[in-house]
Amino acid sequence: SISRTQRIYILLNFLNSDKPKEKYLIKEDLGFAANSVFSNNSQITSIDKIYTKVGMMDFLNDLNQQVDTAINIESWMLDNNFKENKNTLTMGILKLYLS
Repeated sequence: SISRTQRIYILLNFLNSDKPKEKYLIKEDLGFAANSVFSNNSQITSIDKIYTKVGMMDFLNDLNQQVDTAINIESWMLDNNFKENKNTLTMGILKLYLS
């Protein structure tokens, strides 16, 4: 059986699945300093922006609204009105995301 936190996490992933992932272009941002970290023929040119400080701050700023939306959808789908603490759910979702 799936826990409520896992259901909300899955719903969040589904709700965000159609959004394009923003890329952080490492060499463009670091400029010449990138050459001292990466070799010239390095295949690493970008990472998902969510793994940067700015990307994580954006994610956390939107998280409460997204959790509210997912909770409402889950309650409607299951025809339930759970009274679980939203902060507990949000922390559980963060733990799942970071694991």
